[in-house]
Amino acid sequence: MQYALKRLKMFFVAVLVAGIAMPANAGVWDALSDFQKPNMKLGQMGLHPYYRLSEMYDSNIFLQPRSKVAGQNANGNAAGPVLGSWITANNLGVKADLPISDMHKIDMGYDFVWKAYSKDPHTNNTVNQMADLGYAYSGPMGLSGKLKENYLNTVDQATNELTGRLRRWQNTLGASMEYGPEGGNLFAGVDLGQVNHKYVANDPAVRGALNRYEQSFGLKTGYRLQPKTRAYLSYGRQIIHYSVPQASPKHNKSHLFGVGLEGEITPQLMGQIETGMQYRKYDNPPTGASRTTTRNWTVGTRLKYKPTDMTRVDVALTRSLQESTFANSQYYVATGANVGVSHQLPYKLTAGVNAGVEIDKYSESTTLGGLTASRRDDVYQVGTSLDYDIQEWLKTGISYLYRARFSRFTEQFNYKDHQTAASVSLLF
Repeated sequence: MQYALKRLKMFFVAVLVAGIAMPANAGVWDALSDFQKPNMKLGQMGLHPYYRLSEMYDSNIFLQPRSKVAGQNANGNAAGPVLGSWITANNLGVKADLPISDMHKIDMGYDFVWKAYSKDPHTNNTVNQMADLGYAYSGPMGLSGKLKENYLNTVDQATNELTGRLRRWQNTLGASMEYGPEGGNLFAGVDLGQVNHKYVANDPAVRGALNRYEQSFGLKTGYRLQPKTRAYLSYGRQIIHYSVPQASPKHNKSHLFGVGLEGEITPQLMGQIETGMQYRKYDNPPTGASRTTTRNWTVGTRLKYKPTDMTRVDVALTRSLQESTFANSQYYVATGANVGVSHQLPYKLTAGVNAGVEIDKYSESTTLGGLTASRRDDVYQVGTSLDYDIQEWLKTGISYLYRARFSRFTEQFNYKDHQTAASVSLLF
């Protein structure tokens, strides 16, 4: 098995290097050029299967800390050794769209990922799955609506401070409706949603801190400044209820207020700019405190800028409350910024660079190891990529990503990670 895996890696790297090094009209690529992307249909349903094979070396698969003492780890070696591994990922999936009529459309998708680790494969090998279903309605008089469901079953890290890989599933249900008469400038909409989170962990503290459902209700109204540009005001109501009984559960309710601009802001700039305020009230105060409310400034901005046909810049600015598992902190405020730039080069090459930073500030002061302070973590990442489109349906790429966390509280939360990867993709 190990011999076969080595042969697969060698073949994979050889194909990748050859694909990037050779122009599309040379040698073996002539045959590929003659192959046209098939138009797959099942009745009126369009089918778009895909497959992606990637090989990655991850220098720190559990995002463990390393102390400044040679040969030792932080936190009295309780964190365990820093482990690196080759990871072979087979990603197979399909997307489907069914236009029932001009007013009704259904979208579906399924994604399967099998990850094989060279380090402790019986423990680390895993299967991740995702499925989604959506329905869109576009009716007369400017009335439109959407229904969606998304299911995720994975061991990849979630958006919280946990660094370990834990099996978890997440199910998202959503519905929205909007009314914006054609020829008019005013519009209004409403949305509903529920997200269920469940962690399959041996540690009851993790299940108690993260197993929950989140319900939301929102209203949105605004004015069309231009045919493709809208300004709006929004209000949301959020309820978070924890599923596992606790001595002091973190059940809470929030009011969210926002103002923003969305659509085609300029001919080269598209996306959404939003800022607002969140008021949250907990049923119970955190341990050792009496305060049950918090008010926080929020940001949700995502922009795509195309200065030329060959260059694209993506910018994301966020500020939000995230659920916490750390000590007596019920939440932490995550403030982040990410920038990615991609540019099309000759010979079907596309180069990209990206960089990001997130600052996580926890809600309560904590005593740990003789230190009393409010925890703050600074998370950084920077990466680069090079992709080659052999054909519309056949793509290759290489990438590198560095990420690190530096805690202002204690070094046991620090980590550094390097990820170097190569991939081949078939897209139909």
